[in-house]
Amino acid sequence: MKVLKAFNIAERTLGHTGDNASNNDSMLNELEALYTEYEGSLAGRDTQIRCFGHILNLTYQVIFSIDSNIRHFTEYFVGPLSSIRASHQQEDSLA
Repeated sequence: MKVLKAFNIAERTLGHTGDNASNNDSMLNELEALYTEYEGSLAGRDTQIRCFGHILNLTYQVIFSIDSNIRHFTEYFVGPLSSIRASHQQEDSLA
């Protein structure tokens, strides 16, 4: 709060843009208490703007993780099945 007051921006602060880390929620709750103490107004987490870039990045990470899991699953099962199928084809060609 001292820094916000020193730069004369405490009264101009409307919110906070950041990632989805829980420490940002904690910080905003603390700032809300300090603003109330200094007769200001900041609605804490209600004024938090989640960064779209971070949300998009988290979404891509989940999608790629699912894709990776599917790839590992198919490699685990399809690899042995291909070997079994190939061995039957070899038997048929020898007969």
